Amino acid sequence: MSFNGGYRLFSFRQNFKSFPDAVLDSARMEGAGNYTIFFKIVFPMMKSTFAAAAIYSFMNSWNSFILPLIALQTENQYTITLLISSLTTSSYVADYGIQMVAIVIGTIPTLLLFLFMQRHFVAGMTGSIKS
Repeated sequence: MSFNGGYRLFSFRQNFKSFPDAVLDSARMEGAGNYTIFFKIVFPMMKSTFAAAAIYSFMNSWNSFILPLIALQTENQYTITLLISSLTTSSYVADYGIQMVAIVIGTIPTLLLFLFMQRHFVAGMTGSIKS
């Protein structure tokens, strides 16, 4: 539905292609199967990519506006972005104070997710730099 999905797929592909073949070959020589190699070697090394994909996916669905506007019928089902856009008191005057409070409240879950996943980004950045 969006360009964001292609970006996530590309980032996973690029991260997987950057793995040294020697690590995968040595695991095969030790007798590890494909599933063992993936879940015990590849998956832990891709934590930063999974963290970035989780944040992108969450932000994409959390900030979705057009699709929920078309699909949802009642205001009880509205997403946070639709509720914020409907906070205008009349068609000519907007109450910016209420809108800003709603925007701050709507930003809190994304901020908490990023702060929770931030250590994975840092680990991925320091792990990819060779000294």
